[in-house]
Amino acid sequence: MKHTLAVLLFVVALGTRIRAEDKFDILVYTANKASAEIQLDGKLDDPAWGNAPQVGGSFTFYGKPDKARPQTFFRVLYTDRFLYVGVTCEEPKMDLHKPTSQARDAHAVFSTECIEFFVDPAHSHSTYYQIAVNSAASIYDSVGQNATWSADVRAATTMGRNEWTMEIAIPWKDLGVEPIAGRLLGFNICRDRHIGEKQWTNWSRCVTGFHDPHRFGHVLLGGASEVLGALGGELRKGERSGPIVILSDKGSSRATYRALAKGALKTLDENLARLRGEMKKEKAAASRQELGKLLAKYTAEIKPVRAALQGAADIEVREWTKMDLRITDLNRGLANAVWEARLAALIRQI
Repeated sequence: MKHTLAVLLFVVALGTRIRAEDKFDILVYTANKASAEIQLDGKLDDPAWGNAPQVGGSFTFYGKPDKARPQTFFRVLYTDRFLYVGVTCEEPKMDLHKPTSQARDAHAVFSTECIEFFVDPAHSHSTYYQIAVNSAASIYDSVGQNATWSADVRAATTMGRNEWTMEIAIPWKDLGVEPIAGRLLGFNICRDRHIGEKQWTNWSRCVTGFHDPHRFGHVLLGGASEVLGALGGELRKGERSGPIVILSDKGSSRATYRALAKGALKTLDENLARLRGEMKKEKAAASRQELGKLLAKYTAEIKPVRAALQGAADIEVREWTKMDLRITDLNRGLANAVWEARLAALIRQI
């Protein structure tokens, strides 16, 4: 009996730990389509950039929640041929900045002032591409960490008084996907700074180095954040449990948050239905009784969320965040419900 109890406690604890890896923000940038290709000169003065919201200012030090100084900002656009990213790197010590050209795919790129781009085109969390560009526009690219892959990447940089800027164009044909409106990409931007004290910073917080596709942020093509309502499950792929933050030129869409909440609630209802099915199949009467208690508990806890969704046409971002995190916690609890019920039943019998 003691051995059985120890095993069940270990399994439940392990499942909980795996699903509670972090509560980092899940970042989503909604990218607009440009009407023409951008002329790359590193200056970010093409009129098309005016249709791309600038985000950033929230880069954190790798492995820490602290915001970095100096900061990094970026914009994203796309056409039928390229994914474009424009980056602005604040640099108070530009007098010490000496852009240094490197050979293609030379690891020395990472020893200079450098921006690392990561793109997971199919949002698979497995196949992703890294493209690093330094302040002299030297390029290193790889699939995962295999540098034998090369793309027709184009980049340009410009040095300013207190900042340096970059424009990069990544061909869709090399990423292997079509730029269809509504496509969700895994995406992250990281910065290697070597002037003064060395710094490594990231837009979407990573844990296992920058090569951490489970914690990449996202780019949604088409700028229509309303379609995110059907993508909540994709955004939480890999058991992500933090708040979803939408970055758009239209600001935070209340209708979008309502759609996301409804999508999350639909997933919860599916999990409740699955648990009811598990309860019917459970052979042990004590376990069935415990499952019934858990079902009643979860059903009661979700009632306020249902009432809020039925009573409001739109949802404010703060209200959405509270709803989303509550539904996420309940979904995580449901994932362990069968083991929790069996453990409770076993303890009652001791």
